[in-house]
Amino acid sequence: MPRVPLNIRIPSDLLQALKERAAEEGTTVTELLVRGARALLGLPPAKSRPTSIESRVQALEEKIEEIERKDASGSA
Repeated sequence: MPRVPLNIRIPSDLLQALKERAAEEGTTVTELLVRGARALLGLPPAKSRPTSIESRVQALEEKIEEIERKDASGSA
């Protein structure tokens, strides 16, 4: 889906925290906000390739948990 620009005003301390987290994860503030908005709205994560090793590991862990939940519900 194409991305469109959005201008918002947020507290400077929140922006700084987002920048720091994005740097830690090797991603962008935009990606953090998109992930957060999707989570808040109960939407599935976007099908994009993680950009950092940490993000890739996190994505794999989430996929494993999803598979384990499916297996647990299937055998219940």
